[in-house]
Amino acid sequence: MINISTRLTASALVAGYTLMMALADPIDWVNIDYAVQQVGDGADMNTEAARDNIMKGARWSAKKGPWTITDSEFAPPNGNVHDYLSWAPYHWPNCRWCSNGRNHLAKPGSDGDSTPDWPADEETDISTDPYAGGSDFWDATGGDTSQPVARAFSHTCNRRSRRYRHRKRFVSRALSVQQAPDAQLPTTTQIHGEAPTLPISDPDATTTKPPQRTPPPNNAAAKKTQKGGCTPSPTTSMEPRETWSTCPYVVRDGKVNPDVRKLQGVQYINEISQAVLFNALAFVFEGTAEKAENVAEFLYRFFLDPETMMNPHLGFGQMVRGPGKYEGTFTGILDFRGMIKVVNAVTMLKAKASVEWAAKEQAMQSWMGEYAVWLTESPIGRITASKSNNHLTFYVAQLAAVKMFIGDREGAIGLLKGFFDGPFMDQIAASGEQPFEAVRTRPFHYRCFNLEAMIVNAKLGDQLGVDFWTAKTKYGATIQTAVDYAMSVNPKKERVAELAPHVAAVLAAYGDPDGKYQRFLEKIMPGAYTRQSFWFYSQPGALPQSPAGRSWQNYKRKEVVEQPEAAIAFECPTVFQSTRETELDNGIFVTCEDVMPFYGIQV
Repeated sequence: MINISTRLTASALVAGYTLMMALADPIDWVNIDYAVQQVGDGADMNTEAARDNIMKGARWSAKKGPWTITDSEFAPPNGNVHDYLSWAPYHWPNCRWCSNGRNHLAKPGSDGDSTPDWPADEETDISTDPYAGGSDFWDATGGDTSQPVARAFSHTCNRRSRRYRHRKRFVSRALSVQQAPDAQLPTTTQIHGEAPTLPISDPDATTTKPPQRTPPPNNAAAKKTQKGGCTPSPTTSMEPRETWSTCPYVVRDGKVNPDVRKLQGVQYINEISQAVLFNALAFVFEGTAEKAENVAEFLYRFFLDPETMMNPHLGFGQMVRGPGKYEGTFTGILDFRGMIKVVNAVTMLKAKASVEWAAKEQAMQSWMGEYAVWLTESPIGRITASKSNNHLTFYVAQLAAVKMFIGDREGAIGLLKGFFDGPFMDQIAASGEQPFEAVRTRPFHYRCFNLEAMIVNAKLGDQLGVDFWTAKTKYGATIQTAVDYAMSVNPKKERVAELAPHVAAVLAAYGDPDGKYQRFLEKIMPGAYTRQSFWFYSQPGALPQSPAGRSWQNYKRKEVVEQPEAAIAFECPTVFQSTRETELDNGIFVTCEDVMPFYGIQV
C-alpha cells in the first residue's frame, strides 16, 4: 500500500509538482555509454518525452547564460572578486541593541531590546533555500517559457524534537583557507598517491585550539528574546549590510535567511551546471555544434577566462556573518555539488569528440586539478570529509566526479569504496530511516537530500564498473531500503515530489516486480513523470552494474563491493568513537543519544 494516498490532499500534490517543475534538476549522473546510444534507432521510445523536454531545457537555459561570479555587488573579505562568496543560510542577526536607536532593527518607541526580523516558525519560502535543488528554471510541462512557474508551495519546519540539541558555537579558525588576504592557493594540478581516507574526527583537533562555545538564546525560535545582556547601540542609523559585520548571528536550523540570495553564486552554479548538462545532452542527441559551443562558452566564462574566472577554491563559502568573521565554513562545499553535472557534461562532449570543447580541455584539467587539491588538502575540505551526514555524502560525490575528470579513476573508485565501507554503514537503519537526517527540523527534505547524494555515488560507481547498489549498511539496509522508508512516511508540508527522482532511480536499479514504484510516481505526478529529465537519466540500461541493469541486458558485473552477511546489533555510529557530538551543519550538533531513537533504540 502507498501510505501517501491518505495523507496528501490533491492541492498539495499539484502544488508540490508545480513547484518541482520550476526548479532545476537535483544532482544526478547520466551514464555516458547509455547517453551516446540514445540516438536514431538506438533511442528508447520509453524516454522520448523526457528527451524532448531536455532539448527544450537546453534551448531555454542557453538564453540565460553566460554566468560569472565576478559581476556580484559584494566581494569576499579579501576583496578578490574571483573568489567565490556565499553566506550560511540558516543564520540570522541578533543585535539586541540597548537604546531606543532608530536603526533598521530598533523600532521607534521600543525599549531598545530589538530582536532579529525572523519569520514565523510555521513557514519558510523554499525558493530561498540553497539546499532545495535548484533555482527557477524552466517549465518541463510544455514548451519554452519566458517566465518561471510561480512559487506554489511552502513548507513547514517541524519544531525541534526534545531529543534534538540545537546549539551555536563560533566557527573555528581551523576552517580558514586563507589566514591573510594574500594567502596562496595550491597550484599543483596532479593528485598523487592513493585516494584520501575519510577521517572520523576533526583532522586538526590535535593542533587547533578548540573553538569557544556559547549556549543558544533561550527559545531561539521565538520572536522575542530575554531582556538584559544587550549591546550598546550605534550613535547613527545603520545600513542593513553593516549588521553583517556588527551583529552576532544565531543559527535556526532549516530557516533560510532570505538575504542570502543577495549573493547569486549559488544560483549561478545551479544554473550553469543545469545548462551545460542539458546542452551537452542536446549535442549528443542531435549533433549540432551550437549546443557544444554553448557548453564551451559557459564554462570558459565561469571558470577559465582571466577576466571573469572563479578561483579554484571555496574558502569563503557559506560564511557565518558577525564580528570577526572572515572565512568560509565546511558547509560551503555543498554549494558546488553542481560540479557533478559539469563533469558529466564535459565527459559527454569528449565521448563525442567535440571539437568545440577540445581547445578548452587542458585549461579545465588544470582548474579541476587545483580544485581537487583544495578539496582534499584544505582545512575546510578535510573537516567536511570528517562529517557523517549529507555534507559528507555530497563531498564524496563531488570529489569522485572531479577525480574522474582529471583521469584519477582509481582514486575515484577508492574514494567511493571508502564511503560505502565507512560512513554509509551508519547512514541507514534497518527500517530504512536515515538518523542523521531525521534528527533535523525538516526530516523528509533531508532524507531526500541525502538520498540524492547516495544515489549519485552509486551511479558514479556504476559508471566506473563497480556495483554499490547492493552495498548494505551494518544494519542490512540498502539505498532501496531508504527510499522505501521515505515513501512510507508522512512528508507533512514538505514537497513529496522531491522524492520522485529517487523512486525512479530505485525502480531502474532494483526493478519493480509489484509495480509499487510506478504507482507511487503516477500518484504524485499523474501522467507527467515520464516527461521529466530524471526519467531519462534513470533507466535500467543506464545502470549496467545494478541488479535490474544486469538482468535487463544479461550483464555480468565487473566488481561488487563486499558487504557483511548479516546485520549487527546497534552500536553508536563510528563518528562518535572520538567525540561526544558531531556537527551536522554550522552550529548544529547531535550526540549518539540524539540519533539512537531513529535506529529504533529507546533512550
